[in-house]
Amino acid sequence: MKLKDVKVGMKVVPHDKTTGACTNFKEWQTYHRESCQHFKELGYCVVSEIHDNKISLEGDYFNAADFEPYIEQFALTDTQKRFINREIDKRITEMRKSIPELILSEMAKSEPKQETIKEKFVPHLKATWCNSEQTDLGEIGMPTNRTDAINRPLFVGDTVESYDGEGLKRDFGDENFVCCENGRFQVMGCYSEFENPSAKWRFLKKRSFSEIKNGEKINDVKCIKEG
Repeated sequence: MKLKDVKVGMKVVPHDKTTGACTNFKEWQTYHRESCQHFKELGYCVVSEIHDNKISLEGDYFNAADFEPYIEQFALTDTQKRFINREIDKRITEMRKSIPELILSEMAKSEPKQETIKEKFVPHLKATWCNSEQTDLGEIGMPTNRTDAINRPLFVGDTVESYDGEGLKRDFGDENFVCCENGRFQVMGCYSEFENPSAKWRFLKKRSFSEIKNGEKINDVKCIKEG
């Protein structure tokens, strides 16, 4: 690859990864462990700087001619999946430290106020898709007797992120409501997985029902907090 074709932020791989032409790759592995580790885990390195006719990868400088542009792959390698899982586990470990405080906080939020009980209107989730006969998807704040991946209690109206058995986020998994439809609790889009204790899907609470604003809509489900 010519230096004029390189840009900061570009993903690159050594020739050895594609053609076997990089004679310095073994030496690179030995003396540039930080760059090599990044390459092993993600399959590429990112150009952070261009200086004195060389490219910088993780702070180490190389000849541009020893590298080729990285071609994006649709399928993740096993190494990449392990790397993603490690990042998820790291996040879970950090969040687990505050579990006791979170549980007490959520339990306090779920206690109904006296003034709410007296009112006829009940805050709830509503389905907005066309021709829906079942529009009520549960009372906001109702306990589900279920927890997320780090044992935080889930309530109707909470939102969660959804991950499959390999730790990869599902296509629709960025954020979905925890609902109650026909007396059964579910994460919208993951009905059977949420009900089945042996399912491999994992859920991480993203927002509490108390943080959701009135009228907010996520994937055809709307939060109704005011009559």
